[in-house]
Amino acid sequence: MKKFNRVIILTVAVLTSVFSTSCSKDDDGGAPSNEDQIIGEWILVSETERVYINGEFEEENVYEYDEDTVHTITFSEDGTFVFYELYSGGSYTNEGTYRFDGDTLITSYDDDEYEVDIELHNNYFIVNDTDTYAENGDSYRYEYEERYERVD
Repeated sequence: MKKFNRVIILTVAVLTSVFSTSCSKDDDGGAPSNEDQIIGEWILVSETERVYINGEFEEENVYEYDEDTVHTITFSEDGTFVFYELYSGGSYTNEGTYRFDGDTLITSYDDDEYEVDIELHNNYFIVNDTDTYAENGDSYRYEYEERYERVD
């Protein structure tokens, strides 16, 4: 469940940061705003997880997603999103709202707010997030990089 929440948080955060950074559309063909670029359906295609223990690199895990595990997120013009996960044995859906603050995507769902950094490109975006905690005298840092591609 923690991984699922992280996936939702990263996805929503990434998308929010894309929309928060706005560029004006000039008569001379200026670039569309992040908010305009994020609208639509996106699918998670890969995730890289880097683990550090006490500041030392420990391992890197790369996950490639296929038809057996599907994570999609759809961003609507009205500032809402729907996250859908299909995995062996079931599915999960979550809905919420999103907004941008610079390059940070801020999503709200289940009475909580989450922030992630996002890099928006033409047909894909990258979500970057970090999770840290301490346990048994050791400090752990997980760095996540998720790649989503446009479906529609």
